[in-house]
Amino acid sequence: MWRPADTSEQADRIQFEIWRNMSADRKLRAIFEWSDLARATFEAGIRDRHPHYTDGDVRMARIRHELGDGLFQRVYPGEPLLQP
Repeated sequence: MWRPADTSEQADRIQFEIWRNMSADRKLRAIFEWSDLARATFEAGIRDRHPHYTDGDVRMARIRHELGDGLFQRVYPGEPLLQP
């Protein structure tokens, strides 16, 4: 079984057991929490690269990255294509 290079076999086994014993509800909540963390981290990078962006600009730049230019322009016609 694959595991991250910085994780020992014992730690990986313990983590797997914890995950295996979680309820479906708790697993789903964990996935949403990780998704929120990834989004916040990505937005922090946008803010670092573009300190002049407003919160709305950061959100639109992230959404553009997630959707790609074609779909972004269809969903948000007239919005500028801000760099993430």
